[in-house]
Amino acid sequence: MVIDNVSNLQKLWFIEMAKETKNGLDNKMQHYGEFVNWVIRLISKLFTYDINILVIAWEQRQKITDESGQEFEQYSPDLRDSARDYLMGNCDVVARMIQKPKTGERGLIMQGTTGTYAKNRIDERKGCKTEEFFKDVETVSVSKEVGKSD
Repeated sequence: MVIDNVSNLQKLWFIEMAKETKNGLDNKMQHYGEFVNWVIRLISKLFTYDINILVIAWEQRQKITDESGQEFEQYSPDLRDSARDYLMGNCDVVARMIQKPKTGERGLIMQGTTGTYAKNRIDERKGCKTEEFFKDVETVSVSKEVGKSD
């Protein structure tokens, strides 16, 4: 299953909720909490199915502060904080797609840094070419199943 694009889905959800207000344009404060609850329910339900789910989002830069008080900008999905944290916490892979300016080649960063939220709980890859992502994931999933003992 592909959710393309969860950031746009968020914007559309808020537009629909605003239609219910007096002037039809402004969101109520309660809509923000309702959205987070809606995303948590949606994601938790989808993750109960035995299917692979690919979620795509626009990215945003947000300020983060490390333990020493130093501030950084980090790339992360453009989603409300609580919804983003729930979604990324439940995903096995969170990657950032980048493109080489000279060649146009696209790749995925799957190891987190101060500047990029990313993780990979499926295998040891820190990154890969975009077109190789699913091939490698299928191989890893198959090899895990083959080596599994019941």
